Amino acid sequence: LLPLGRRVEAGEEEPTLRFLSYRGGYLRMIGSNSPAEAASLPAKIAIIDEADRTPASVGGADGEGSLVELLRQRTVTFGARAKMIVTSTPTNQGESLIQALYEQSDQSLYHVPCPHCGEMQALEWEALRWTAADGSDAAVVCSGCGTLITHGHKSAMLANGEWRATYPERTELRPGYFLSALYSPWLSWASLVASYLDAGIDPEKLRVFYNVKLARP
Repeated sequence: LLPLGRRVEAGEEEPTLRFLSYRGGYLRMIGSNSPAEAASLPAKIAIIDEADRTPASVGGADGEGSLVELLRQRTVTFGARAKMIVTSTPTNQGESLIQALYEQSDQSLYHVPCPHCGEMQALEWEALRWTAADGSDAAVVCSGCGTLITHGHKSAMLANGEWRATYPERTELRPGYFLSALYSPWLSWASLVASYLDAGIDPEKLRVFYNVKLARP
């Protein structure tokens, strides 16, 4: 991100794999287990990726507390212009940080139109139906007209969808977004069913399926 040919100015840090400078700002990448790094610099935008894989307390049991709260303090200098973005695949029910944060948000879901009746709806695993043993004929049942929606309609549905908040009164304070692999343009509904059938009753395989594919704790 350092513009080609621009020299590092006096007082600037040299660019490294974890620090990149550019006109108007900088990008610093830190480890979630380092309280010194988390507390060192103000930030207009703070991003935590895979929040459920971060420690409960930065620096260990006797550390400095939640990474989310530490980084939130780093943004206060910028007031209303500050942003904090937290993303993650969820882990265990009742222990998942991203689940807790999402439940405090406006809980926005991406609604897509049924190609048959136009009913707007969020894609849910429970709406999938299949008769083939391998799930190759998997389709979604429309919540409006009850017609089966085949995977071939998905691209057009995604292009004409929109985010809708479950609790719109929370949107200004804390917007939150949920997406499962049912929306993925690269995975078919049949492949999701195949993964589910492959997991069978194996609890570890089912855990991965629910966490990674369905984005559920």
